[in-house]
Amino acid sequence: ILLVLDSFEHLLEGAELLMDFLNAAPYLKILVTSRQRLNLKWEWVLEIQGLDYPRNENEQDIEQFDAVQLFLQSVQRIHPGFSLSAAERPFVARICRFLEGMPLGLELAATWARMLSSREIASEVERNSGFLATTLSDIPERHRSLQKVFDYSWQLLSEEEKIVLKRLSVFRGGFGKEAAEKVGRVSLQMLMALINKSFLYRNRNGRFEMLEVIRQFIKEQIPPAVENPEEIQIRHADYYMRFLSQRDQPAKISQYKRAMDEIGMEIENIRAGWQWSVLNKNTTMISQYLDSLFFYYELKGWYFYGEDALAKAVVVLQYSYDLQAELKGVIAKALSAQGWLCHFSTHFQKAKGLLQTSISIFEQLKMKPELGTAFFRLGHVLYDIGQLKHAEEWINKGLSVFKEINDVQGLWACVKNIGNIRLISEAYAEAKSLYGQCLNAYRAMGDSYHAAGVLLNLGILMELQEQFHEAKRFYGESLLCYREIGDQTRMSICLTDLGFAHYYCDEYPEAEAYFKESLQIALKGNSRFMTQGALLGIATVRMQPENQGMVFEIIGQILNDPLTHVWDRKRTERLLERLRPQFSEAFLKSSMEKGKNTDLAYYTDWYRTNGILRKSSIDDYDNESDNE
Repeated sequence: ILLVLDSFEHLLEGAELLMDFLNAAPYLKILVTSRQRLNLKWEWVLEIQGLDYPRNENEQDIEQFDAVQLFLQSVQRIHPGFSLSAAERPFVARICRFLEGMPLGLELAATWARMLSSREIASEVERNSGFLATTLSDIPERHRSLQKVFDYSWQLLSEEEKIVLKRLSVFRGGFGKEAAEKVGRVSLQMLMALINKSFLYRNRNGRFEMLEVIRQFIKEQIPPAVENPEEIQIRHADYYMRFLSQRDQPAKISQYKRAMDEIGMEIENIRAGWQWSVLNKNTTMISQYLDSLFFYYELKGWYFYGEDALAKAVVVLQYSYDLQAELKGVIAKALSAQGWLCHFSTHFQKAKGLLQTSISIFEQLKMKPELGTAFFRLGHVLYDIGQLKHAEEWINKGLSVFKEINDVQGLWACVKNIGNIRLISEAYAEAKSLYGQCLNAYRAMGDSYHAAGVLLNLGILMELQEQFHEAKRFYGESLLCYREIGDQTRMSICLTDLGFAHYYCDEYPEAEAYFKESLQIALKGNSRFMTQGALLGIATVRMQPENQGMVFEIIGQILNDPLTHVWDRKRTERLLERLRPQFSEAFLKSSMEKGKNTDLAYYTDWYRTNGILRKSSIDDYDNESDNE
């Protein structure tokens, strides 16, 4: 016999009766659903999680997910004419993602489809937990509102459990045992009690999580008089500030990889801590976050999101009646970091302006370490756009500051960049000497990450001297490091460089594979300068009589684009000279002229349409989307 008991949390006081039934009827099986554990010896627990749902907004085939299927079925019952258009897709995915596949939430959200678009439903669901309600008479009273469901469970909690949940609602994207103890002052026993009452669950990685709709509901509850919500926010922001600082630019590759993984796991909490510190103008915390968070954004290739977060922070910080020196200093640090991220997305003029503004403030406040960094960054931006003389002036200013304050990392970064200037100026012997000094210094310090950057530059040096097999070796060593760390920016650059080295060795399949991988990364980061080189590489290795004009169109686009990186320009010029004897000047001129007026997106779309480039969801950032 199978006895099914639904919603048993209403009858927990009679749970021991179930033991009497089982003792009296040995062949009886009882299936119980409950929001709370029964805490009986013979109880076997099966946790019911939400339905599978799209993890990012750009997922292509969202109909394959159970949560989407349930939502669409529920919508079509009350709105038979509804069809899932391209415009609706990201918002349907967003609804399912916010509700984390909760069936009741999806069904309640669907009841609004006759009145509201999917975009409007998504907005309301995220804004107001009370929105998820219906007046349909064939739905049980207790299921007509998600708020009522949560209210009932909330009333079953003790006052201490309510206080603890209010504290834990400060976390975003889950939390670990240590964070629960240090931020929430929560014991393991209490965490277990809240798991047993279905307010928390533990995921595969051992982290504690709370459904976002539950977190939203708890945030709306009036805090107990004994609690100070501000103290919880301070502890949360401080904990993740220290968490970041402990993982700031380690020397060893294995440490980099572990730090990147750990930061990625906590990125939502880190962003929340950053936002709180900015809104509350906590200059100590802001400064610490600036030292680490935006370096992580750089490695992940999240340039636009980093720029946006920094720009918003500067607006908030500048809106103050009394700009003390300490606040001015963190504004300048934010401007410098913003300028650095801007240069990766080829917003060079904007980057120059931001860095020059930061330099003025650093000079006024005599902030030497930050001033040296801003000098170096401005020199790097000028190098990127080919203003080599001015670039060297600013880099030498940075070098002087770093020598004065004995900043070894800054010093060798400047030396390497002077080597880059010598490289582009074709002073190869001097470039090689400077790179050799840098490589020896980094290896002596055990700094494999920065050593990889020097190896990359040595590869370029070998390529320019047409020693292509040596170039492959250096590029390959560099790529191994960047792959292990997950540095998306430099992986893309290195892959393109390695592709061209293989191309010049007549190894076309290998070259194409590297170019394609580079392009996928570049498109995720929306990086123009990384996209250009990869597109050119693919066109070159696939050049056939029917599409050979495309190579010269892309060459024309690169050479006439004022935002083209100095190294990409030099490589493209050399490639053009190599190919020029095979074609008429008229053909080259007309193809390059056409490319001048063609957007890079046209070539990306062409590659996808013709099956050269795979269609994939761009999920790297959206999986951990920024809400700043």
